[in-house]
Amino acid sequence: MNIAKRTLIEAIISIWILALIVALGGCFFVDNPLAYLLGELVGSLTATILYINLYLSIDLELDLPKDKAIRHSRSMGMIRTFVEVGVLVASFFLQDYVLPYTVFAGLIARKFSALMVPFIDWIYKRFISKEPYEKPDYSDYEYNNEYDDNIKIDKEFELRLQERIEKKKEKIRIIEEEKEANKE
Repeated sequence: MNIAKRTLIEAIISIWILALIVALGGCFFVDNPLAYLLGELVGSLTATILYINLYLSIDLELDLPKDKAIRHSRSMGMIRTFVEVGVLVASFFLQDYVLPYTVFAGLIARKFSALMVPFIDWIYKRFISKEPYEKPDYSDYEYNNEYDDNIKIDKEFELRLQERIEKKKEKIRIIEEEKEANKE
């Protein structure tokens, strides 16, 4: 299984672990436990869908040209933000059925799950796969020398700039020599 897909699965597991903690931690202390649990379910389900959308977007953007990838990334980020805010605002209008603060807890689990991924990965490697931890192998990725090309361009620009500076210094020296010759 590739690294990105395993990280996605670990992030989704983290979301639902946090959802379980929030659900069990508070459903006994509220007046409407069903609305509390439904709010957490809606928030966590939305967070899961947004994570899957993020994974698919990044997977697509890696195959696009740079300009299109940047535009696609920004537009998908805005869509994810609008969905997140829309679900949260809708929960305020449906307070009889879902509690807004548990919807928020489910949505914010998306942020906290990123912090839990290394821990989930450690649990997976330690207790489930029984494999020793190995550094990820990136040998199958192509080397993108765009950065090196930019360095070459920068050096060429620097050389041209240096030549222009030398020419200007030479002109200034010639003008100063002519002024001195005219003074004599």
